Amino acid sequence: MPRPKRRPHHLIPVARDYIEAQVPELKNAPLRFRQLDGPAGGPRYAAFAAKCTTNDCPYNVPPKVSEAGRCPICDCRFRCSARVLLNRDGDIIQTTQSTIRWG
Repeated sequence: MPRPKRRPHHLIPVARDYIEAQVPELKNAPLRFRQLDGPAGGPRYAAFAAKCTTNDCPYNVPPKVSEAGRCPICDCRFRCSARVLLNRDGDIIQTTQSTIRWG
């Protein structure tokens, strides 16, 4: 008997809306969502979004690889990325925008 399909986490829309509002360049970028472990009261979840801003990659990374979040270049000046840390209640603790590949 197959297992029932998991429902998406209820904080994913919160993270997506916040990233789209703060960084319009990442409007349709794929979102990665991870659970963190740490001290009580600290960040419980991290959401990452990244998008390559050029169609002609100087590192010869195919666009499909970049779109899947598998770009091997850790810090690229053509990448726009954002990371949002959330607590268990869905409050935004920290937002970081940069050119690095998160997680």
